[in-house]
Amino acid sequence: MLSVKELSVLYAVAIKTGRPDAAFSASIPDLPGCIATGDTLEEAITKAREAAEEHIEALIDEGKPVSVATRNPDELFTRPEYLGCIWATVQVDVIP
Repeated sequence: MLSVKELSVLYAVAIKTGRPDAAFSASIPDLPGCIATGDTLEEAITKAREAAEEHIEALIDEGKPVSVATRNPDELFTRPEYLGCIWATVQVDVIP
């Protein structure tokens, strides 16, 4: 868990295509419940970064720990729920 004054974290983003309400659906496995959608791949990635920032800010405001990013993303790539996903990363500045 993070306990530094400021840290920039690189999170993996799993992106699925073909949702009825959006062309792309993005989730950040290391931040459970952190999801975003977009009409384009670029929009989904941008919104995922914004969602991660808001998610982390809420955790900090509530005094909850912030998960660090998975050190070995290969662990995520092989999980059944992420098979067939497009992968990207987002950099998020964490300031507790």
